[in-house]
Amino acid sequence: MWRIPRSLPRTFWLGSLLTVALPRTALFGSDSARAGAPMPCQGSQHVSCSAGRIQTQCCPEGAMCNYRDEPFTGCGHGLCITSGDPGRCVSPRPNVTTAKSEADCKNDSGEWALVCADKVVVHACLPPMPTNFMGPGNNPRFKSCGSGAAPMSSEDAKVGDRCTTHLLDEDCYPTRDELGLRACEAPLTKVCLGGKLLEKCLPQNLSPIKPRLWPASTFVTCDDGSCAVGDDKQKACSN
Repeated sequence: MWRIPRSLPRTFWLGSLLTVALPRTALFGSDSARAGAPMPCQGSQHVSCSAGRIQTQCCPEGAMCNYRDEPFTGCGHGLCITSGDPGRCVSPRPNVTTAKSEADCKNDSGEWALVCADKVVVHACLPPMPTNFMGPGNNPRFKSCGSGAAPMSSEDAKVGDRCTTHLLDEDCYPTRDELGLRACEAPLTKVCLGGKLLEKCLPQNLSPIKPRLWPASTFVTCDDGSCAVGDDKQKACSN
């Protein structure tokens, strides 16, 4: 039996002989921008998750393709996981240069901006983007939570604030160990992130009309002992 390597796009022509067809493939979510716009797909497009990145593939009109369209979880910034657990998403990192000041950054035609690096808001230099680039930008979208007790905000971030680029906001807030001697104003909340149970200091929403929901606080225990976000074990624990 012929076997198509997993590393190849799963497209083949059916006939008297099996011929592997390599379609035009556009990658989204690379670490660096890609120049040039993709050629339009004359057929049907299929979206999948490959090597942690969202990939679109084109099945030419009239061709017989075997793209499986397997389910995946989008993690933002072009990243993805094949697991059904959003808590296992990887936090995208900003792409910055070594410039240490705004002046040095501008001399290199870069952009001096606030970024979220290692869960802290800092100033950094973003390299210039090529013309007609594809893929995500250099500065992943992030939210800040102040010193670790404020409601999430995508605006008014200040240098030194805690922050996260993770899909789930819970990632921004401190764990019991990170609190140190500080007290949490509310009872610690158990959340599932990265397959592990953590106790986080999450702010309480006192609005009875629209209470704040924390997705990672709803989780199941998988057969391997890890946890997964969600209430459907089969879906959440899938790889």
